[in-house]
This record gives sequence, structure tokens and C-alpha cells, in this order.
Amino acid sequence: MLAGDEDYVMRLAELADVNLIEAIKDDSDKRRTVSKFSQPHSILSATVGNTMTSKNTMANNLTAAYANKKTEKLIALLSCKLSVGARSAIEGVLLERNFTTEQIKAAERAHSIRGFKWWPLWGGIGLGMSLFWINYGWDHGQPVFLVLALFYSVFCVGVLQFNKWCFLITTVLSLNPLMWIINGIYLKRRWSHPRCNCGEV
Repeated sequence: MLAGDEDYVMRLAELADVNLIEAIKDDSDKRRTVSKFSQPHSILSATVGNTMTSKNTMANNLTAAYANKKTEKLIALLSCKLSVGARSAIEGVLLERNFTTEQIKAAERAHSIRGFKWWPLWGGIGLGMSLFWINYGWDHGQPVFLVLALFYSVFCVGVLQFNKWCFLITTVLSLNPLMWIINGIYLKRRWSHPRCNCGEV
């Protein structure tokens, strides 16, 4: 090998080393960049994963809670304003109980259209009678009438607020067998309706 050739080969080797070093630097920079971009991506993936896990846990908890309720109660709950998760959990439980989607919708409609015209009327009649007996007890010095009428009027206010227990108590206290039959049938048909189960729903 000639002296000039040797210098040329050495120069090529130096250039090769420089190119190799640059290539290594470029590769290292690329890895750093990928790492910078992949780190937020991995954090985002972990966050999404945790969110999905918590949603699944909530859905399972809702399903477990509704699985213990009676079918009639679940159908009544569907008439209320529910979150998407709660509604799907209830529908899932009903489907497991061999209900079809059409049957669930039909039952929900039946609960929604149940009338309540007599309910406030009964409460209003009871409250009016209570005020009459309060006035009578006050005017005639009859504390027994006064106390009983005040006691009854409290339940009448509860009836006007669509409390089913107040409706039942005022019906029993009316001491009218005909009203026991009429209101008994009326109340039985609406017992699980969400409108008169505000506290329980």
C-alpha cells in the first residue's frame, strides 16, 4: 500500500467513525423524542384504563344493588329520571329475569300513565275536614277534637306531598269501610309508583 493510499484509508476510517457517531447521536435523539411522546401516551393510556376500570366497578355495583330489588320496584324506577348507567343496569337485571325489551318498555309506559287525580283530592278533602274539626274544637272548648284534628291534618299534608304511608293512614283513620275498599284498591295499584315513593327511589 502506498503512503498516499494509507492516508486515504485513514481518512475514510475517520469519516466512517464520524458518520457512525452522528448516526448514534441521531438514533439517541430519536429515541429521546419517541420517549417524550410515548410517556404522555402511556400516562393517558393508564388514565383511560383507570377510568374504564372505575366505570366498570360502578356498573357492577349498580347491577348488584338492583339485583336485590323486586321486579315491580325496578319497573317503577325506570319511570324516574335516571343516569344512563343506572338505566342500563336496571334493564340488564330485567333482561336476566327473562323480560324482553318490548315488555320492559310496555311496563314502563303502564307505570308512567297511571293517574293521580284522586290522590290530591283525597288529601284536600281530609285537610278541609281537619280544619273544620280544629275550628269546632277551638270554638266549643273540646281539646280532644282539636288534638285529633291537628294530628289528622299532618297526615293530610303528607298525602298532598304524595306520601303513600300518609295516604294509607288517612284512609284507615277515616273509619269509613267504603273508603277503605276504594282507597285500598287505588293505593295498591300505585304502591310501587315512583311518584309516591320519592324517599325510597
